[in-house]
Amino acid sequence: MNNNNIHRTELLFLAAIIALGLCTALVMSVINHTWQNTDFADYADDADTYNRTALLLLERGSFHDEHSLYVGMQRRSPGYSVFLALVYGIFGKTPIAVFAVHGLIFITALIVLWMLARSYVPFPYSLVPSLLLSVSWFIALDVTKLSTELLSLLLLLLFVYWFEMFFLSSRPWRALAAGVALSLFLLIKPAALYVIPLVIILIVLRCRKEHFGISWAKTLVFFFIVPAIIIGAWSARSIILFDTWQIQSGSFVLGYRGVEATRPWDRVAAAFIAGLTGDIVADKFLPGYAHDPEPYPSIDETTDRFV
Repeated sequence: MNNNNIHRTELLFLAAIIALGLCTALVMSVINHTWQNTDFADYADDADTYNRTALLLLERGSFHDEHSLYVGMQRRSPGYSVFLALVYGIFGKTPIAVFAVHGLIFITALIVLWMLARSYVPFPYSLVPSLLLSVSWFIALDVTKLSTELLSLLLLLLFVYWFEMFFLSSRPWRALAAGVALSLFLLIKPAALYVIPLVIILIVLRCRKEHFGISWAKTLVFFFIVPAIIIGAWSARSIILFDTWQIQSGSFVLGYRGVEATRPWDRVAAAFIAGLTGDIVADKFLPGYAHDPEPYPSIDETTDRFV
């Protein structure tokens, strides 16, 4: 079999994997009834906060209304709300538009993962990561949910892909592209800021080890110029309005996680098992846990204290 046939076969298998992934998303949306949530009134908690912020961006050009400097119980990172605002502004103010765009994001994530894998392993093994992702039901479920996870996954994959492509070619624009993906990811998952020192160390070590034509100092400049501008601008806004450099408030999350850690040891153990295997498995060790799993009781208790 010549190379052209191998390439064509690989693309056919990739298309089949994409179709399988979309089928997984469809099945999960039916099982969990998420496809029915087509009105803004169907959403609460995080999804409601992101929706309301996105609509304020479209209607007022602002991240808040006249009553507060942020929407909801706590100040959140802006990335996903901006994404929703773009989707609603282009395709109309309906969650169905988000479902469709999430489907495209899921497809793109499968393709990027395949591209990353084929840089290191040959066909057919290069298709295995994408195949596993396509049948990951907990990821496919996010196609018809308003949550940050799917977009975060794509941005993280793009960051890793361009990061690796740079070290395979030493072309500066690829380091710049990796920095763009990272900055957008940080605007959704700001906790990843604490990984930045590790990324810097990794860049310096790899530049020295692989004897690049570009020095590690120039690499750092290309890589961090966009994150410095974007993240720096939002941090400056936070300092001006809230007297903190943090992109979002983490006090509420720290609060309910702290309450969660004060539960009886059998429940703490069940929460640990649930985090690894799921609430149903944890229920086998602590009967009744699946009907009232953490962190929801702790969130309710922290919310009452907050109010």
